Amino acid sequence: MRRQQQRRREWFQHWFNSHFYPLVYQHRDQAEAAVAVQLFLETCPLPPGAKILDLCCGTGRHAIPLAQAGFNVTGLDISTTLLQYAQRQGATLPNLRLVQQDMRLPFPDAPYDAILNLFTSFGYFETSDEDLQVLKNVAAALRPGGIFFFDYLNVPYTLRTLRHRDERVIANLHIIQTRSVNGKWLRKTIHIRDSEGAHHQFEERVRLYTLSDFQQLFAAVGLHIRHTFGDYDGTPYHPERSPRVIIVAQKNTSAEATRADRSKHNADSQEH
Repeated sequence: MRRQQQRRREWFQHWFNSHFYPLVYQHRDQAEAAVAVQLFLETCPLPPGAKILDLCCGTGRHAIPLAQAGFNVTGLDISTTLLQYAQRQGATLPNLRLVQQDMRLPFPDAPYDAILNLFTSFGYFETSDEDLQVLKNVAAALRPGGIFFFDYLNVPYTLRTLRHRDERVIANLHIIQTRSVNGKWLRKTIHIRDSEGAHHQFEERVRLYTLSDFQQLFAAVGLHIRHTFGDYDGTPYHPERSPRVIIVAQKNTSAEATRADRSKHNADSQEH
């Protein structure tokens, strides 16, 4: 019970369930999502009807076009508000299933041929062990040889180009966003004054994982990185110039896992 109460207080549940969230991020539209989906389809060819999990699917920007392309898609998100929006948009798609769940828990309906995690939907949790648990869940839910398509902010580029404050008006909402770096965290505070003059405040916080960090984390759970890109258009990754870190990783096959276990066993034997 105490653990559940702690999770109810976490920032992302408050913010992602707010009706303000889709308005603040309305510039992250279907056109942008289509470019990311195209990159996924070009780099991760899958047979018709393949099973795909869109992890942290939000409003279904990526899950819906994938279902429209003929794949069997599960969209998982913690926000009931965003899932309701996705349900309305994808109501005519029998091959789209939406699940409300915390991604720290084992994923339903495994195994999957591919899992996507897009738009920096990772690094939210208080401890890095919780983030690692998410990756363990990804590896456990993929079939051997399955694909993990992962998209995160690129830390060097983000820190170099960080806008510490911006202000705008959207749909009679006055929005001020402030950003700061605190150790290993990038924090954003969203101040909103609505049309009636009421004030609302929300927080975002993500851990500043680099590509080097992901290389270690992915290897620890048996995910082998096959490709890296620096943006949704498929440009090569560059540490300073790329706005994104997009990783295409593959779960080790049974044979690869056996070889890895043997190598680890031999290394441990030599140490002793």
